[in-house]
Amino acid sequence: MFNSAQKRAPPQLLVTPRYRTTQSEYNNPNSERLFEKAKENSFNQLKVLQQIGYGKFSKVMLAMLNGEKFALKIINKGCTIKTQTQQHLQREIQIMKQLNHPNIVKLFKEFSDEKNVYLLLEYCNQGSLFNQKFDQTQIKQIIKEVLLALKYLHSQGIMHRDIKPENIYLHNNHVKLGDFGIAQYIKKQSKSFCGTLDYMAPEVINQNFYDNRIDIWSVGILTYELSNLEPPIKDRDQKLQMRRIISEEVQYPRHFDQKLKNFISKCLKKRSDERATIDELLNDEYIHS
Repeated sequence: MFNSAQKRAPPQLLVTPRYRTTQSEYNNPNSERLFEKAKENSFNQLKVLQQIGYGKFSKVMLAMLNGEKFALKIINKGCTIKTQTQQHLQREIQIMKQLNHPNIVKLFKEFSDEKNVYLLLEYCNQGSLFNQKFDQTQIKQIIKEVLLALKYLHSQGIMHRDIKPENIYLHNNHVKLGDFGIAQYIKKQSKSFCGTLDYMAPEVINQNFYDNRIDIWSVGILTYELSNLEPPIKDRDQKLQMRRIISEEVQYPRHFDQKLKNFISKCLKKRSDERATIDELLNDEYIHS
């Protein structure tokens, strides 16, 4: 039903790019020795097979434990110190430890050594949504499961802040929302300029206080991009793109039917208090058509 895909880069600081860097800054020649030492206190039977992904300051390895596959994310401590993102990593781990939902990537174990932090994560056998093509039946199911993941996440008092194809994975044809590197607790007021520009809500760009309704905006952009293979507002000039996101209404391609356009429009209201709720979107005729 779905095909595997290559992922793009995770966040650097609070603003995330749309494309993978050509190489990772992760560089630790002693990583194998340190890892063997660290896992002695965690999983002696864990076997690392091959690299399956990488980010600016991390790499992801395919690992086996008791016959089961896992994704082992290895994060360089020095890079997080250099970029002052240690707090984001600590919060990511804290958030993932409290989450338990079938549509969210599960964190099974976290351990560390002098150089690295290791996250033993649920392995997703079909990769991320990025660079994959889907028909509308598939897209509706994907969006439904993203909404279910967000409904649970918001019920736990957390907003994701970086919903996009790169951060949504597929396993056995079901969605797994991952990459909580810039997720934040809703109770803490925020107006940080963060996320991925293509997916940023107007209130984030304006650096106004915002809440979990920024995730609803991102669902609208996601639905559009999955249906058209590119986001609705894109510009080489980032400042111009920001102005356009704030002021322009989305234009729809001819192949979008009315139910699809209505669904996206309910997400992409410039005023956050006018956006549809998750329950309203789950009950929308587009999802059920």
